[in-house]
Amino acid sequence: MHNKAEGKGLNELETELLKKFDLVELDWLQQECDLSSGLIADWLYKYKFKNWDAHRSTNQKVTDEEKDQRAKEIAKALIDYDRWHSHNRRISRDTLIDELKLKIEK
Repeated sequence: MHNKAEGKGLNELETELLKKFDLVELDWLQQECDLSSGLIADWLYKYKFKNWDAHRSTNQKVTDEEKDQRAKEIAKALIDYDRWHSHNRRISRDTLIDELKLKIEK
């Protein structure tokens, strides 16, 4: 629904549901999403990408900015409700490898 709030339109049911929400609660929920995304990105940057020194395809050096950008991209994808249709469903290792292109050792 985040994209819909940015101008893509809400249906009648969504509009009625939003009328019942407290704006303070909505703001709190957005802050929680931002916090989750930030924590994920920070962990990826500090730990997962710690030893990522070269791109696999080109063997060129990976910059700190590229690590940061990639961490934020993955974090955004992981909290995307429209993509996963749940906030508590397990995401398989294969999905992380295939869809998010994460390098994960089995």
